[in-house]
Amino acid sequence: MSTISQDNLKRFQQSLRRVSQKEGFYESFYEYFIAQSDEMAKIFHNRNMAQLIHKLKETLQMVDDVVAGKPGVVLYMEMLGRIHTRLKVERRHLDMWTDALMSTVKSYDDEYDSQVHAAWIEAIEMVTSFMYPQEEQVNLAAMQ
Repeated sequence: MSTISQDNLKRFQQSLRRVSQKEGFYESFYEYFIAQSDEMAKIFHNRNMAQLIHKLKETLQMVDDVVAGKPGVVLYMEMLGRIHTRLKVERRHLDMWTDALMSTVKSYDDEYDSQVHAAWIEAIEMVTSFMYPQEEQVNLAAMQ
């Protein structure tokens, strides 16, 4: 089971607070995400942006809740992972999401540096390990 260091927990939470208060952050994320490929553009074509932005806000709050160790959210993340698997969301899609998110954070966080970047990545990897626990087990088996 994954955990996040206390230093990175603090860095992640502070950065999340800074960027989420900046006007345009969520819209910019989708601009980065959709611009990555024709596939993403097709998936998000004619989607309700207000609804997507609301979902992104909820998702980032959920990431914060998971890394902070709030009870019950791990079960939700496991369910979300199963839903994403059924929707055929692949690892490369998650990587694209992460790349877009990190580009957006870098653009909006005035205190962004390599430590802030590492904190976000550690938080995302922790959440991913709950969403896709079988992937973590496969990776561990491959290392042995």
